[in-house]
Amino acid sequence: MENGDAPQVYSGLSTENLFDFDSRVLCNTGGLHEIPLRNLPKTVENLSLTKNNFTVIKSDAFMGLKNLRKISLDGNNISHIKAFAFRGLPRLRELSIQHTHLTSISSFSFAGLQNVSVLLLNHNKIHKIEEFSFAGTANMRLLLLNNNPLHRIESNAFSSLSNVEHLILPSGIKVVEPDAFCGLESVGLLKISYMDLKTLQANTFRGLSKVHFLAIQDSDLGVIEEDAFIGLNHITSLNIMNNKIDSIREFKFNASNSIKNIRFHGNHVLQSPHVSAISVEHVDNFSVYNNHFPCDHCNIYSLLESSFAKSNVNHFIKNNYCISPLSLNGKPISSLDINAIITECSSMNEVSIYSKYNKNKAVTDIPRCELFLDINAIITECSSMNEVSIYSKYNKNKAVTDIPRSYKTHSFNPALSNNQSNFIQDLEFLCKVFGDLIPSMTAAEEKFS
Repeated sequence: MENGDAPQVYSGLSTENLFDFDSRVLCNTGGLHEIPLRNLPKTVENLSLTKNNFTVIKSDAFMGLKNLRKISLDGNNISHIKAFAFRGLPRLRELSIQHTHLTSISSFSFAGLQNVSVLLLNHNKIHKIEEFSFAGTANMRLLLLNNNPLHRIESNAFSSLSNVEHLILPSGIKVVEPDAFCGLESVGLLKISYMDLKTLQANTFRGLSKVHFLAIQDSDLGVIEEDAFIGLNHITSLNIMNNKIDSIREFKFNASNSIKNIRFHGNHVLQSPHVSAISVEHVDNFSVYNNHFPCDHCNIYSLLESSFAKSNVNHFIKNNYCISPLSLNGKPISSLDINAIITECSSMNEVSIYSKYNKNKAVTDIPRCELFLDINAIITECSSMNEVSIYSKYNKNKAVTDIPRSYKTHSFNPALSNNQSNFIQDLEFLCKVFGDLIPSMTAAEEKFS
């Protein structure tokens, strides 16, 4: 039908609601309860069916309309989209389903969309994305899911979705299951913000690859668990910014991740990570800026000896701040009297906790102890190890070499006779924490026998 000809009228529909110019069909506010597939011209390219009464989009709902390039289903009462609803539309470029009652994205709902460049799913009631929802879908420029009450992203939710330029997730996510992004690859921007998590679980990002820009920001991340970032690979820039983090049990990246840039900026970390929990290697640029960390007791040691600071300690202490104790809140770390903190923490003046410990040395290579310490205070303030209670019997300000024989006999003999490795681990622990504190293994065995 040529432009200018009278529009075709379908049975039951008024000319106010449906216009057909071969390539364009508009049927808005028409009161339709299902897709009028049999009444639509096979040549239609632009189909608008907004503000009708659709509740379900069935499988193959648009089968045969191979020329379709744009579909708008905004403002309907859609609550469910069945698997492969949009199959068989090789030329479809834009699909908009906004302001509907859609509560979840079911498995395979949007599977097999090969050339859709824009998929708009914002302003719905989506609270869950099921596994394989987008399986086999590729070459998408923009996927919007913002302004949905999305609380859970299930494992494999984005599996087999590839070549997406921008993937924007909504605020308020409470659970991201392990492998939630597994199989998602070749993404320009993946933005996850305003989450409210209890934990960032192990394997959250496993299988996510080839992302130019991954932003995790403005969220409560809870506890970052071990292996949370394992399996994440080929990332140009990873931004972890402006989050609240209860604790970090592991933050490790190495050559297998193939990450060029990591920005850890503006975060509030409530509990300092153990020095061994932080390891950032084979990353071109690692920036730690404008964060707030605990500065009380021995926490400052963990920070200064970790990958957060060790590449440039001066830059770290000048550009990061204290979150606790309250008296230090908001102050730059550089404003602290490090020597005073050392004294308060461990009764040691100007001794680096870890710097004198060579991890490659055997316990037998550790030099004899020359320092006098308040062991009880150090154990109370600087460790939570119940296994080292044997040391609490030491008298204050006694050197290790001055421990009474009764303590040596009754405290250490059981450890040596029952489990030699436990004793060695105790020695290693003290060496790591107190520098050159422990006598050589040979001397120790002589004294503890």
